[in-house]
Amino acid sequence: MAVICQIKDKLQQGFTVRNFLFLLLFLSFLGCGGINFNQPERWVENNTLYSTKLPGIEIKVTPALLYKKGEKTDAIVKSTDSNNRNTGVDVDWYYFVSTGNERLNIKIQTLTAYRGWYVTPPDYGKEDKYFVSTTEHIGGISFLTGIGREKYNGTPVLIKSFGAVVGETTRYELFYIEKVSADWLDKYSALFSTADRDVIAAFNKRANESFSVAPYSGILPPTKRAEQNADLSTKPLEAITPAPNTSKEPPDNIKKEIKQKCSADFPSDYAQQAECVKLQEAGWIKMNL
Repeated sequence: MAVICQIKDKLQQGFTVRNFLFLLLFLSFLGCGGINFNQPERWVENNTLYSTKLPGIEIKVTPALLYKKGEKTDAIVKSTDSNNRNTGVDVDWYYFVSTGNERLNIKIQTLTAYRGWYVTPPDYGKEDKYFVSTTEHIGGISFLTGIGREKYNGTPVLIKSFGAVVGETTRYELFYIEKVSADWLDKYSALFSTADRDVIAAFNKRANESFSVAPYSGILPPTKRAEQNADLSTKPLEAITPAPNTSKEPPDNIKKEIKQKCSADFPSDYAQQAECVKLQEAGWIKMNL
């Protein structure tokens, strides 16, 4: 497995027992979840992966590859020094698949211990499975890339990997994958035929066209939208009723409330009558008066 993080040498100096005891005391007050406040929110909507930060990005995947599922895992990474220290890594996976032989897997790895550790960029050139590695600029982001072959779930595939880091805590990668014949597992770039090079060029083009990236636009996560809608539903109806004739159609977030409060029959409650009359005057509903 490729190295994704390392110990910071500068923090190996001057870290005393007193520092350590203070850290333990601080963590005991925070609790286990206390150190993970204000975490990024990530979700997939309209075949686009949104991440509010780390990275603050939107990855729009081609409609030919539809979102299948996401999953969260974790791992322990050990340091290479003699002290045998370790840190946790949270891993988010997002899978987009086609009805044929292609797929795009997106992986975001985040260190859980921010002090004393940092992520390293991927170095695909050091992995035997890659034919070639380089740097490419996509959507204003500098990605390290590599094209190679491997077995994926026991099936021979061509793979193009795109990798980048954010600060010292996060690495994210995209893996575009296509199934191929088994003879590709024995091929080497130094011995490519003209036909092999044409196959790789066409594969590289499809990989680059499988997604696009843009900075996070600020769209509210589903959790925040739900909270916003919940706040609206607790307000009195008159507080969200517009002036007459401003619209012939109520906003989606209060259609349900209108339906509940103002049926086709004129309500019997006087206060509710007044609210529903306002909606009638605005042209939003029609009641049997």
